[in-house]
Amino acid sequence: MPDLNKSIQPDSQIWFLSGTGIENYENQIDFRNTGVRRQFMQDHLLFTVNNYRYIRKNQTILINKNVEQCYNIDYCYYKNRNFGDREIFCFVTDVNYVNDETTEISIEVDAWTTFQFDIKFKKCFIMNQHEQEFANNNYDLHGGALVGNNLYPENLEFGGNYVNVHTESYHWKLPYLILVCSSVELDGDFGSKNSPNINSSHGTVCDNIPSMLSYYILKSGAEFENLAKGLSNAPWIAQNIQFVTMIPTEFLDDSNLRKIDISFSTGTKVSVYKIKDNYISPEKDILKVDNVIEKFGLKQEHFKLYQYPYSYIEMTGYNGQQFIIKPELLSDKNVIDLQCISYISSAPRFCVYPKGYANYTDNGFKYGNLVTQGDFINSGIIFGNFPQIPVLVDNSILYQAQNANSFALNNAIANYNKKEARFFAPIESGMGVVSNALKGNIGGVISSLYGGAKKVYETDKQSEITIRKQMAKIQDAEITPPTLAGQTGGDGFNIANGFGGITLKWKTIHPRMIERLNSFFERYGYVSNRFEFPKLRTCERFNYIKTQGCIIEANIPKSFAEIIQNMFDKGVTLWHDGDIGVYTTNKFIGD
Repeated sequence: MPDLNKSIQPDSQIWFLSGTGIENYENQIDFRNTGVRRQFMQDHLLFTVNNYRYIRKNQTILINKNVEQCYNIDYCYYKNRNFGDREIFCFVTDVNYVNDETTEISIEVDAWTTFQFDIKFKKCFIMNQHEQEFANNNYDLHGGALVGNNLYPENLEFGGNYVNVHTESYHWKLPYLILVCSSVELDGDFGSKNSPNINSSHGTVCDNIPSMLSYYILKSGAEFENLAKGLSNAPWIAQNIQFVTMIPTEFLDDSNLRKIDISFSTGTKVSVYKIKDNYISPEKDILKVDNVIEKFGLKQEHFKLYQYPYSYIEMTGYNGQQFIIKPELLSDKNVIDLQCISYISSAPRFCVYPKGYANYTDNGFKYGNLVTQGDFINSGIIFGNFPQIPVLVDNSILYQAQNANSFALNNAIANYNKKEARFFAPIESGMGVVSNALKGNIGGVISSLYGGAKKVYETDKQSEITIRKQMAKIQDAEITPPTLAGQTGGDGFNIANGFGGITLKWKTIHPRMIERLNSFFERYGYVSNRFEFPKLRTCERFNYIKTQGCIIEANIPKSFAEIIQNMFDKGVTLWHDGDIGVYTTNKFIGD
């Protein structure tokens, strides 16, 4: 049985340090190993006190030093040699004067530095930590889209103001095409106003949609003027034009057009292009932009600043529609590839969208000849409401054409009656003259001669009246105002002012806010929101980490284990091997 009365000789040793920077659990040093820790302590050693009595945790120590010699003390560690070789590391919380030769020093055990090599982390929820950084212009991070390894919002205030740092534009090719939708075929013989001819449309299947109309394309305004001039003298054709609109050249594929030459009876000639049956609008690349990220001009600040809402690309159509392209969702890494798809009909539409945007799978959308991936037209701008051009219908000529057969018949009847009167009236008159002469009726002879002449006169009169009535109707029709075929409306403002196409604007928050947020991310990393093992050394100089429900395994007093767990739950910056507070370049070195 040990002798309890035997006194234990003071054999504890205390090392007092200066300039360590270790003041609390918000900033700690993550030593690589015990050797690095020992060297750090020796490098900051101020003085040593030997043969001290047993030192308890979180107590005050009286040493034989003038207080002026102790003001620089910021850290210490001790060893109770009679009870083992463990070194206990401590914060120095206060230094007080006792007398000219004695100073009181308050200490508190630093659980992390003391036990960091005795603990093992279990998986827990990581709220914030330093994530992978840009390195050597490598934008293909984690094998995914640009900066796509961390998409959680930071919810940091940045002022809400943006500056435009770069612009790319695509303008529709000129001249615009003119689409004509007709219920009659335009490649037949139209005849004349006195002998009109109409061939009904054979119909068209266009973009998988059947229509009873035929679709024609004119490639210039001059061609349309010629067509309008010809149709002005063929209103029986013009009245069957159902729709005329202007569309961008990008709508169509020339290989699916058939040229038709139209000749009007007035001598006017015009070339149009008929859209072939079973036509499918092409999917076209209209604008490809490389080096998307470099155009932000951020000089490789923290990758979060390349993400929305700090940076984005504003895609604007000249119809006023907008779509926000988030750089972190560009599946083609550092490229924007704008494509368009069209729909040809009496109400044409087309959509411009970034190809493959927000695509992270190998599964794509496929329909007919359309193949794409990603959000597709959900992330696009729809263009429609193009200007509609009416076609004038000359009602005078139309009236003549519509009644051409009736007029011809009435004229034929009138001329027949005139001929009949001139042939039969002399015969009937002659027979009356002979009969009355044989009877000696001189008055009857005169009456017979008069009756024949009167019949001819009356017949001519009625024929003239018939013809004059027809002419009067035609003259009345000539002062009837023209009517419009097709539809009117649409928005022609953009075309009239030369606006048409897509603009991409690279926008970032104000440079001052970029500087502030860059400093914040440098210090505290990014929102992680992952359940995993804490990563303590992903960066060269330091790592910040904040957990929720940190759990460690360690053969140490429970109170110290709880202190370490709370340290990580509150958030701690781990400085690698020293130099607390020195915020130099903090390169990413790996997971």
